[in-house]
Amino acid sequence: MRITQEMKLKMVEEHLLKGKSLSHISQDYDNYDISNIKYYVNLYKKFGSEVFLNREGKVYYRDTKLLAIKRVLEGSESIRSVALDFGLTDPTILQDWIKNYKNKGEAGVQDTYPRKNYVLKDDRARNIVDKKLKEENE
Repeated sequence: MRITQEMKLKMVEEHLLKGKSLSHISQDYDNYDISNIKYYVNLYKKFGSEVFLNREGKVYYRDTKLLAIKRVLEGSESIRSVALDFGLTDPTILQDWIKNYKNKGEAGVQDTYPRKNYVLKDDRARNIVDKKLKEENE
């Protein structure tokens, strides 16, 4: 099951506001990893609900990535603690940056921009037909 940002926020609110235990929340979400739920709770405590809600248009700049990577590789900090400091909604994001850094070096670390809206093949075909019909009608 894919966990959305809204589901992550709901897990946190169930724990903090309703007093539900982490193990019960884990069971409700198909035995989702408790350590990830703890991470979301800590993220919420540090940044509030905004960290889960305002993700559209999120840009990760190269300098920020390099700083986070160096903190993990040069220091004694864990990936989770650094990811938490940078407000990453998933520590595996930082893991991917580190992997890319190790494989390609500093040149392989670039700015990350949000994805363009993905349009399915059927929707794209329908848009083309609609556009042609509109042009014919005009």
